[in-house]
Amino acid sequence: MEQMELLDYKRTEDNEFKETLIAQNKNDRKRKMVGNGIIDLVFWFNDDNSIYGFQCSLRANDFDEVVFTWSSEKGSSFRRLFTDRRVYATNTLQKDDTPFPKEQFFELFHAASTNLKSQYRELVLEKIQEAV
Repeated sequence: MEQMELLDYKRTEDNEFKETLIAQNKNDRKRKMVGNGIIDLVFWFNDDNSIYGFQCSLRANDFDEVVFTWSSEKGSSFRRLFTDRRVYATNTLQKDDTPFPKEQFFELFHAASTNLKSQYRELVLEKIQEAV
């Protein structure tokens, strides 16, 4: 798992992804993360290294973030992320009536993910397009 690469090459442009270390929980699925400061993308993997799911977050600013999640078991969902301004790093996914900004997600992800291996990039783009 640790040897598996998500990126075709290291970031050369500021908007491209770089791999980020992410804590592994012993009893949970293995995870890997890439991001560029505006978009963070976490993949969850099955034991055979096939993709179980992913979570893609789009950050407009420190306190305005939306999250698109897909898994092979549950399908896709979209949520606004509420960050408590008084307590650093206290985040709660909120279900609200905010429409999913599919076009914005697609365009920003497409532009930023040029160095993401095609199998991962195509899956995320496909699932964003399929989202209602």
